[in-house]
Amino acid sequence: MAIDGYALPPEIWLHIWSYSPRHHLLRLVLVCQLFRSLLQPTVFRQIEQRAAGLESSIDWIAHTQKFCRSASRYRWISQGALCREVVTMTFSGTHRLETLPRRFPNVKHIHLVHDSYLRAWNAFKEALLTFINLHIVSLTAVPVDTSIRTALSSIPRLKTLELGDCSITAHDGPLLPLTELVIRGRILDPRAVASPLLLARAETIAELKLARRYDEYALLRGFIKMQTTCGSLTVLSLPFFDGDAQTFFDFLRLCANVTTLNMDMAPERDFDESFPGDATILPVLSSISAPHRWVRFFAPGRPITSLDLSDVSWRVSLDPWDEVQRTLGILLASGAELRNLSLFVFTQTVPEVTTYLTSCWPHSLVDLRLTVWDLCGFYSSRRQRVRRASEAIPKPNPDDFDSRLVDLDGDHPRPDSPPLSRPSSPSEGSIIVEGPAAFQPSDFSREDGDRRPLSFAARPEYLQDFSLTDKLLNDRNC
Repeated sequence: MAIDGYALPPEIWLHIWSYSPRHHLLRLVLVCQLFRSLLQPTVFRQIEQRAAGLESSIDWIAHTQKFCRSASRYRWISQGALCREVVTMTFSGTHRLETLPRRFPNVKHIHLVHDSYLRAWNAFKEALLTFINLHIVSLTAVPVDTSIRTALSSIPRLKTLELGDCSITAHDGPLLPLTELVIRGRILDPRAVASPLLLARAETIAELKLARRYDEYALLRGFIKMQTTCGSLTVLSLPFFDGDAQTFFDFLRLCANVTTLNMDMAPERDFDESFPGDATILPVLSSISAPHRWVRFFAPGRPITSLDLSDVSWRVSLDPWDEVQRTLGILLASGAELRNLSLFVFTQTVPEVTTYLTSCWPHSLVDLRLTVWDLCGFYSSRRQRVRRASEAIPKPNPDDFDSRLVDLDGDHPRPDSPPLSRPSSPSEGSIIVEGPAAFQPSDFSREDGDRRPLSFAARPEYLQDFSLTDKLLNDRNC
């Protein structure tokens, strides 16, 4: 039923506003009383406070007023019915405000900026105690001490905690019943790394993502100290794990249900000695993104469906393809239903990769992604080297390329896609693989800008998606 004076019912208004960004909804709240009553539950579902970059700003009066308003807003929300609507709270602080008086000693009342910031931060911690439906808390560049841990433990429905650049000084305290824990950023308190970090309950955590160097060692030791099985943990991400291998394997023994493991860099020391003799005590993984030296230990006997070997540590290896070929041989020989494969290769090894995968037919691979180290070299190897002016190939134009698929069986090129000048034999740089599942790249494209992905399409019987992604393209012009 429509409201007097308005042609649309409230549910239609809410459906329309669902397509608007949040900062537009904040303006609509000020239009009229009807819009305010309809939008308040949506607007106050997410509360954000960001102070990043404040130390380099000179408009300190405006920031001081903003912090004072934020402190008053937190108290106003926590004392009314809106406290039940808050689901997500974000506080992005800064560690450099206390240095303002020393950097600007001639500015009068400069300390008020830091005082107002602390006022907003204290009001934020007090408001946490009243938001009973809060599910997600994100903290950046703030100290995680006993007071904040006590406030977080009082939230009955807290499920996700994200910490970025936070100095965790309180390593002991109430354990949080989290399902997802994300820690990112750099270490700010190196003295606290040695002691175990007891932060979340082991039996409730489902996703553990630690993108913060050296902190993961303390957190894993905390889980090991509890001696509680992480039965709900399914996703484990440790991009920069630099602890000892024994700690890593001791933690994996507690995680029998982990299916996804992501590790961009892994410790090399004492690995063979620390690896358990019985690999069956480790979790049954189905998706692995880790250095190839680790994958060859985890792969046998596991139903691996997704494998990512595009770690950057291969840069130091002179001949990485021989090592990854042994890893893939072990995996394919074990009968794994590998469907997604990502590899890091050098320019010269691209033909070897395609040849090897063809020789391993039949297999279940449907998605192959290559990260090429020297993409400019790969691009130049696709064409003949110009020796004389009469043999010169015109400079590539972006209009000459097209990323769409073409008919490989057709006798003539597509009218709307100009033919490319290519070598006539595989020895001159073209990637042509012979075999029952041979495929030949037929078209490739360069998007605008040197750092955009370069991809080429193929149509084999077993391969449905083939893309070449350039993540390491340097500043040279191709």
